[in-house]
Amino acid sequence: MGPRQSSGASGSFEISDTSCLCRGSMSPLWARRILTPVPRLWKETIETHRRAVSEKVVDVAAALVEAKGLRSVTMSEIAERTGVGRATLYKYFPDVESILRAWHERQVAQHLEQLAAARDRVHEPAGRLRTVLATFATIAQESHGHSDTELGALLHRDH
Repeated sequence: MGPRQSSGASGSFEISDTSCLCRGSMSPLWARRILTPVPRLWKETIETHRRAVSEKVVDVAAALVEAKGLRSVTMSEIAERTGVGRATLYKYFPDVESILRAWHERQVAQHLEQLAAARDRVHEPAGRLRTVLATFATIAQESHGHSDTELGALLHRDH
């Protein structure tokens, strides 16, 4: 079998049955197209979208639990309120508990950031301790002591 003629958006080109990158018989233009990695922007865009969907799911689930109680929230309702299909939601999270665990992890990370920022504002050791403890007290008060609730029991049952 000999070379075949073909045409594409960039013009005509010849396809040889022996075209192989290791033999160097492929045109430099096609070699560049094949060897060029997928642009990072595409990967970052997909990851950004996935993070945004995940964050929205977590926000919706947390609001529903606060409004209706832990046992009243379903994956179907979370999917509907988030604006994604149930099948899509299950690609992100297997169940309501895993969504709430993601919410809890996010809350803990935010609290740690607050404590670190408070620590870094003061350089004198005793002042640092006072500032961090005051910040911790504020965080505890604002979190409304969720450890006394059904949600707290769910999130902290392994501790």
